Amino acid sequence: MSQPGPYGAISFDCYGTLIDWQRGLSEAVQRETGLGAGAILEQFLAAREREEWRLLTELDDFRPYRELLAASLQAAAPSAGVSLDDRAAARVAASIGEWPAFEDATAALSRLAARFPLALVSNVDRVDLARTIERLGVKITHAVAADDVTSYKPEPDHLLALLHEMVLDEHELLHVSSYAHYDLMTAQDLGIPAAYVNRYDEPLGEDVEVAIVVGDLTALADQLLARPRRRPPHRYR
Repeated sequence: MSQPGPYGAISFDCYGTLIDWQRGLSEAVQRETGLGAGAILEQFLAAREREEWRLLTELDDFRPYRELLAASLQAAAPSAGVSLDDRAAARVAASIGEWPAFEDATAALSRLAARFPLALVSNVDRVDLARTIERLGVKITHAVAADDVTSYKPEPDHLLALLHEMVLDEHELLHVSSYAHYDLMTAQDLGIPAAYVNRYDEPLGEDVEVAIVVGDLTALADQLLARPRRRPPHRYR
């Protein structure tokens, strides 16, 4: 693992790194189905996640993420014995912008925003990503959603678009995520340094190399802000 460098900007995976999507989705499902916390809810949510991955891998033409989320909910419902009609599934999907941030997210982002331009990349739709940014209340200079690039991570389109929009070379961006498959391996393939926020106590595989490993965003901010300030590069583009 290399030492943190003098990065020019920081990008974040949003849902799962900054936003507690598991809690937000669970609460929305409970509101619509009447399920309480327990084995049936867990079974349903696990089946839904498998269905979402199946839908993504079978996708021929781009579909908005809200449609995919609603479809995954309805596909998983019968196996868990859950009743969820079209309207209820759509309401769950429309709750994305209301999902809560992790407790450390806003304070750490606010600290980092005082020094670095911050960006977000996400597989959700732009309208929901915009609602999330508003709720975070932190200055985000750039954001790339799935419908901006008509693609879903782990495809590289989000990060490539971000480098282009921010006029950055690969080594000037630090990409932060709690997910190896969706983000860190893609960043590695593109030559972008990465930071792993190990929220779920999952060790990285030997094939994933990152610049920083931390347990939360507070520790990430502490490390990055302890480094000397980077001098902006000259641009001739």
